[in-house]
Amino acid sequence: MSKLLHITPNVYPKLEVEHATKQIWKELSKDYEEYHIVGRSDDQHFHTEKEGKLYLHRVPKLGGNKSFLFTSFLIIYYLRKYKIDTMLSQCAVLGGIAGVLYGRIFRIPIMIEIHDTIYFDILDGGSFVKRLNARILKRTYQSADLIRVLNPLMKEMLEARIGAAKIVVIENRVNFSIFNKPKESYSVNDPINIISVGTFTKRKGYADAIKVINRVRKRYNVHLTLIGGGDEKEHYIQLSHGEDWLTLIDFISQSELKELICKSDIYIQTSYREGMPRTILEAMALGMPIITSDAGVTAGSVEHKKDAMMFPAGDFNTFEKYLILLIQNDQLREELGKHALIEAKNRFDWNTNFLHYRRALRDMKKTSESN
Repeated sequence: MSKLLHITPNVYPKLEVEHATKQIWKELSKDYEEYHIVGRSDDQHFHTEKEGKLYLHRVPKLGGNKSFLFTSFLIIYYLRKYKIDTMLSQCAVLGGIAGVLYGRIFRIPIMIEIHDTIYFDILDGGSFVKRLNARILKRTYQSADLIRVLNPLMKEMLEARIGAAKIVVIENRVNFSIFNKPKESYSVNDPINIISVGTFTKRKGYADAIKVINRVRKRYNVHLTLIGGGDEKEHYIQLSHGEDWLTLIDFISQSELKELICKSDIYIQTSYREGMPRTILEAMALGMPIITSDAGVTAGSVEHKKDAMMFPAGDFNTFEKYLILLIQNDQLREELGKHALIEAKNRFDWNTNFLHYRRALRDMKKTSESN
C-alpha cells in the first residue's frame, strides 16, 4: 500500500471535527496505507493528529511569502519522515512548486489541482513581475505528473495558456446519501424564499444581490437566506437595515442545510469570481431552480436555460431580470429544477467521481514507476 501527502493552503480545525473536506480525505484514503494532509492551523502552533489512515499535520498559520517558504521547506521533512510515494497538491503555488521540485529529486509523482481561475489570471501575465510569475507557474504545471481540472471548459482554458500537458477532468461531486431529498413542489411560498451558500466575502457578490432583492421586495414578498459566515456579515446587516427579510447563518450541518434549501423557492449564486462552486451542484441535486453568474468555469458544468439561468458575472441588472422571471414563471422553475436534478445524477455522483479520482492517482503512480 502507498502513502500519500496531500498539500493544501487551507486552515483546518482538529481532525476530530467532522466537515465536508474530511469526507473527501476519507474517500481518497481508501487506496492508501497512510493518507497525510499538510494544512494550516488556526493558531501559530504545530499539531499532528491521527484517525485511522488519516494523519493531519497542521502547521502555524502564516501569511504571504512566509507561508510559501515555510511550507515549502516542511514538505521535504514530511516526505522523508513518512516515506511518501505519492503527492497531491491543491495549490500550484503553495506546495505545488516545491512538490514538483522534490518530486523530481526523490522520484515521487505529483498531481496538482486547479480549483480557481485566479491561476489563469497569473498565467496571463502583464507587468515584468507578473510575467515572471507566469513563467514559473507555467513551468510548474508542465512539470507536474498530472493536473486535475474541474470540467472540460477549465481544461480548454488551461491548454490555451500552457500548451500540451497531462490533464485529467475530474468534476466536483455531490454526496447523494446526504443530498437525497429533492424538491417536491415548485409552488412558491409566502414569503418567496431565496437562498445561497457561500462565505460572506466581496467576491461572492452578496452585497449587490441584497440591493437587488431589496428592490424586488417592492413588488414581491421576498426573503433571502445566506449561509456561510465571513467578514462582510455586518455590511450585509447594514444594507438590509437590520430588517427581518434577510437571515444570515454562519454555520449549519449538511442535513439541516439540505432541509433549508429544499424548503426554499430559488437558489442563487452571484459570485464575481469562482472556480466551480460545489454548492451549485448540491442545489442541482436537490432539484432547485437556480440563478447563477458565469464566474469562473461555471459554464463548463451548468448550461444556461437548461440547468439554470446564467448571467454575466457582475451584471446585476440581468440577475434582477432573471429573478423576477423565476418568481413569475412556475413552469420555468419546475423545468430548470427537474433537469438540474437529472444532470447532477448523470455527472456529479459522489461514488462515480471518486472512483475516477482514485484511479487517476493510481495510474499516475504506475506511469511514474514505469518511466
